[in-house]
Amino acid sequence: TEAMVAVLAYIFAEDDANSVFGECDALNHGSSGVMKKAGMHLVREWEEERADGRTYPMHRYLISRSQRVGR
Repeated sequence: TEAMVAVLAYIFAEDDANSVFGECDALNHGSSGVMKKAGMHLVREWEEERADGRTYPMHRYLISRSQRVGR
């Protein structure tokens, strides 16, 4: 989580980005947890078909410059 917060701080300090998003497999609770703890919010859910032919649930998280933790 600390690394994610540091990366977000760097992006917002060094770039003129207004927002940052991250995507992960919805079943990867560790990745989802890190994004949530870093202040990101779930903004999209969908299913994605992979090369093995199976469908996996996906999540997209977003944080805006004004929402970031530790600003």
